[in-house]
Amino acid sequence: AAAALSTENGIPDDLDDESKKERGKMAAVTDKQKGNTDIVRNIERIATSSAATIKDAETNLYKQRETISNIHDTTREMDAEVSDARRVANQMHKMMVQNKMVMVGIIALLVIMIIVIIYVKAVGDGSGTSTVIVVLPTAVGGDGSGGIELEG
Repeated sequence: AAAALSTENGIPDDLDDESKKERGKMAAVTDKQKGNTDIVRNIERIATSSAATIKDAETNLYKQRETISNIHDTTREMDAEVSDARRVANQMHKMMVQNKMVMVGIIALLVIMIIVIIYVKAVGDGSGTSTVIVVLPTAVGGDGSGGIELEG
């Protein structure tokens, strides 16, 4: 005949109190282990999810490192190009100043020559005619005289 079960935890009625107590403890331990198993499974699920998140973060950090490295290289190249451009701009500025000085010198020379010509024309030597020889620089390969004779 099958042992009659009590309504408490499925423990048979025909056991003595000590056995019932031990079976009750074992049932409680089993229930606790089932709860612990659920906790462990939950921890495994969280660990797996965390591992995936960490892997994604690691991949993103690697990509960001590469991006920063590329930006650093580009910045270095741009710095070199800006330095070259600054050097060229300074050279152009020096040439511009040099050309302006030459132009101012030529204009000053021409003004002085015009003043001399006007003075000689105005004062003259008293005979009414005067000859002024103006010496101008000539191009390479000229006859070397470079003079212009003006009679007045």
